[in-house]
Amino acid sequence: MAIPQVSYTQIAAEVVAKLHASPPLQARLAAAFDRLLSTNGVQPILDRAHQARFRDNLEHFLLDVRGFLRVY
Repeated sequence: MAIPQVSYTQIAAEVVAKLHASPPLQARLAAAFDRLLSTNGVQPILDRAHQARFRDNLEHFLLDVRGFLRVY
């Protein structure tokens, strides 16, 4: 079962809020979370096509945030 969009949004907001970093880094992390589920037409459907799209988005998410989270 996929996580509901509202729960995902709440969890992402909590993670961003708990990151005691500068506002630009918090904004960058929030934008990365937004792109995770809004790029490539990802839908909360558990078929192969959407899973592949989500994996692509996840890879981009990890590449984007690892640099500044590692430094933080």
